[in-house]
Amino acid sequence: MSTLFSTLKSISFYIQVGASISEIEALRLDTSLRMLKTAHFNAKMNALKEIEKLVKEAQSSARRFGGSTTTARLLQWMTENDVLAVALEGNLHDSEYCEALKKMMEILVPELSPEKLTKIWNIQTGKHPVVAENIHSIIAAASVKFSTEQLDHLFDLIQQNWSIASDRIREKLVAFVGRIGQADKKGSIATKVLDLLWQLAHLRGLTPEMVKEALDSHIKILSTSSSIKDELRKTYASKCVENVKKGVSILPSLRHLQEILVGLKSTSQYNEKSLISDLQKQQDLIKMTVASLVRCHREAVAVAGKGKLDIGVIVIGKYTHGDFVRAHLDFLAYVLSASYLFVSLARVREVWDTLVANPEACGEDREICFDWFAKGMQDMEPSTQREVFEQKVLTFSPSRLTLKGYSCFKTFFEHVNTYVKKMSQTGTNYPIVEHRDLIGLDYLWQTALDSPSLDLAHGAINHLMHVFYLSVSPRLKSKPLDLHRSFIKEAYGSLDSMTPIEHALSAATTMAAAPSSPRVVASMNDRFGRLRIIERLLLLAETYVKEVESNLTSSRNFPPHGSTYQGDRLELEILTDGSLSTGSKIFFIKTNSNETLISLREKIASKMKCNLDVLQVYYGDKMLLRKQDYVLLHQLNFTNNTFVSAKSGSTFFTQSKKDQGSFSAPARRRLALEYETQYPSVLMREDPDLFTRLYKFSELNHSSISSRVRNLLLLLPDDPAVVESVDSISSSSDSVEILSKLFTYDDTAVSAFKTLYNLEVLASRLLPTSEGISPEVSSAFKCDFLSANGHRWIIDILKGVSTPSSVSPEIRQTCTMIALRIASHLLCGPEPKAVPEESTALASATESMDSVDFDPSTCPVVTMDDREFVSTVTCVKDVAWVAASGRFSQKEEEGDGDKEEKGENDIESDIAVTALELFVSCFEMRSQSIIVFFELARMNESIIDFLVKSPSKKVREGAVKQFYRIAEINSPIKNKDLGSESPLAKRQRTNGEMTSRKFLLHCLVSAPLPLWSLAGTIRGPNKKTLEQCAEYFDLRCKLLRNLSNEEQVYLGVKPVEMLKNESTGSTSQSRNQTIASKLF
Repeated sequence: MSTLFSTLKSISFYIQVGASISEIEALRLDTSLRMLKTAHFNAKMNALKEIEKLVKEAQSSARRFGGSTTTARLLQWMTENDVLAVALEGNLHDSEYCEALKKMMEILVPELSPEKLTKIWNIQTGKHPVVAENIHSIIAAASVKFSTEQLDHLFDLIQQNWSIASDRIREKLVAFVGRIGQADKKGSIATKVLDLLWQLAHLRGLTPEMVKEALDSHIKILSTSSSIKDELRKTYASKCVENVKKGVSILPSLRHLQEILVGLKSTSQYNEKSLISDLQKQQDLIKMTVASLVRCHREAVAVAGKGKLDIGVIVIGKYTHGDFVRAHLDFLAYVLSASYLFVSLARVREVWDTLVANPEACGEDREICFDWFAKGMQDMEPSTQREVFEQKVLTFSPSRLTLKGYSCFKTFFEHVNTYVKKMSQTGTNYPIVEHRDLIGLDYLWQTALDSPSLDLAHGAINHLMHVFYLSVSPRLKSKPLDLHRSFIKEAYGSLDSMTPIEHALSAATTMAAAPSSPRVVASMNDRFGRLRIIERLLLLAETYVKEVESNLTSSRNFPPHGSTYQGDRLELEILTDGSLSTGSKIFFIKTNSNETLISLREKIASKMKCNLDVLQVYYGDKMLLRKQDYVLLHQLNFTNNTFVSAKSGSTFFTQSKKDQGSFSAPARRRLALEYETQYPSVLMREDPDLFTRLYKFSELNHSSISSRVRNLLLLLPDDPAVVESVDSISSSSDSVEILSKLFTYDDTAVSAFKTLYNLEVLASRLLPTSEGISPEVSSAFKCDFLSANGHRWIIDILKGVSTPSSVSPEIRQTCTMIALRIASHLLCGPEPKAVPEESTALASATESMDSVDFDPSTCPVVTMDDREFVSTVTCVKDVAWVAASGRFSQKEEEGDGDKEEKGENDIESDIAVTALELFVSCFEMRSQSIIVFFELARMNESIIDFLVKSPSKKVREGAVKQFYRIAEINSPIKNKDLGSESPLAKRQRTNGEMTSRKFLLHCLVSAPLPLWSLAGTIRGPNKKTLEQCAEYFDLRCKLLRNLSNEEQVYLGVKPVEMLKNESTGSTSQSRNQTIASKLF
């Protein structure tokens, strides 16, 4: 339209100058007004755009043609025709339309009378919130040109609307006022807006959100308007301080005061530090804040009621108690950090007494306060830190400490001890300990021992490790004997002063026998606390020994108990020099989990025929370092049948003769022995009462304590008393009494735990590791032990542990495994004949763990009488059977009958496989007694259980191998060897001799197993049997191979019927699976 009228004016200029142009301008205005009055949005929008162009043309000083509409004439036309009122009649929901209206509104500001302004304001009444928002936006844009009278009238309209408006409308009004102030770039109305916003923020009944909206707008104007003087900011800061003092609008005032201080520019003459300093001098800002915190806390307690205070309690003005606490502490922390002021001791005490020591304080109060102290340590002078630490922190009960509370204690602990020169900061996570008598050390001990939180206790224990060893200065670490004795003394002192053993045992007995009463409950709680302290002390000792002795780089004269006897068997596959793609050599090495890494290196180096110094060993993707040489393989996470790579490279670790100095070999050994006597484990072993105490701890019938005792015993050298008793078997004339004291197993936790430890010491004599005694000494002891009939005591232990009892499953399982290893070594020799089928190449490539030769004919399993042999193999079979079915985890009350098998358990699976290997090895070495295998009670049933019903696939696969081994024993049984009433004898009267292979086949073929079903879907136990039958068929196939017709008839094997059953069963199973897939 502008182009059209411009063209008309150009034509009129050349034809008839003057009147024609004026008429065209009048026509243009009239056309715009008509379009504005239409109901069509596009016409109205175009009219507004045309009016906007008219305004720009009128304001422009450059004219191409004379007679253009002037600003005064345009304003007169808009006033006479009430153009603004016409434009405001519709389409106010459209943002583009409203943006165009702003231009018209700005030019009409001088003509806006109070009545017109009121009319415009009232347009929003009853309209959609979007329309109200747009009206506010239009007025706010024009307000920068308002006169004082217009602005006052607008504020009157806002206040009138406020009294009748809803909370939602009030929020919009607050935002509108803020928009007016922010739109003022010259500062002409900012002061009035600030005053109005301050008044609105203090009106009663406002929601926290509305107050925040008002003060947010207030602070934006204060911070962004260049016309605002620093004096005005100081005035509002003083108003905030007065509010806090009077208890009026405390929370918003504190937050607003902080925002005012933060908003001060550091380049101005009056920055935040200067204002804080002035307020501190005039108003004592820090004291005021703490006093307000105390007052608000008291009011919160009064509102909530005694003992019911919670962080979510609504206190004043719909704010929660937690909001008040955080606001005060946050403001205090800001003031202290921004002004570099120190908080006084009196103020710190007030804060602590209000939020921590106060019996009415809630847990969240303490958490917030602990966090505040931990982060604001630099805001206290060192002397204040020490006073607060000693008078407040160390008097707080360690049992009530939380993770944040412990962090607060730790921060105080390090700062205070650094201040008194007992520690020094080095920039690391832990400061260096310069003196052992640290302030707060007793409290750290109490926290580690008495805290109910396990995570917190572990943190305190880790801290103690740094305090006593890991982070001590070189001066202190140069005297390791003093360090270790200091720790042991502290640990023993805590044990003696806090938990007398007799008291703990008495409390345990009393709790079990006493009737129910409030007094018994208190005694029970006290007992649990004492048991927790004992457990933590054991954990402390275990952790300390591990930390100190984890990186030893030489062999031990006093090796840890856990490294003296052979552990789980490991068969490692060694890949040498390169990768599989380059045709690398592979060989196998047998070792055990309790051997050291250096022993594995030596075996690999011997196989590779290379120097040990140039051998590099990799496990996984990491190279094993030489400093790990004396770490046990199980500590490096070695498992059976794992892959290890080795290659010879450049020397990466050598110890030259120059490094060894001028000492002779005996002198070096003497120095090594002297240094080893300073190890904490050796120092603990020297205490004559230590092992007695540990054994008494195991009597507390507490599984966690028993586990801690066992872990600690594995780290300490062997108990001298037990070692002496075991060694005396070789020289004593009354070996029966010694064996009875050492290896009598009964159904009590005390007997089981002590028997387990004694068995481990015995294993260190019979099955030593490279760190233990020599093979020659072990062989001599074995002879003496067998002469004393020691193997019978081991079998008796196996009989005891295979029945359900009250003893923990872990103790029973470990005891069983060690007893089985010892029994295998004693009965069948140092290398049981448990070589897997088809493993000749593997066996020839492996190394023996025992280099001492033996005569198989002298083994007890060969020389014992028939009755003892039957008793022995029956015991071993029962152990394997119980472990295979997962019944080692059953308690005494569950009984020893047939139970539903539990899930797969790795330890029980290993026990079952080991026992089966020993069982079969006994018959291999004594093949003439194979008849015992046929006539053992429930042998048929146990064979099926091993192959089908065991939940462990490892057991089922192991059973296939072991039963196939026994099937290869070619020792036929004649009729005369069998009793006349024996089922085998009756069958042999017509079918000739019986063999182990025929016996096994007969068991498998005649077993009533639901392996073929013609009915519906198999469910329940039958489904489980079907899922686990692969091993059963594997063994059955191996035994049926090359079976003659006569043997088939003898055993009742019918191949045609078997194929028919298999075909029918497969078809039925396929049909059932199809039906199930359609149903489900």
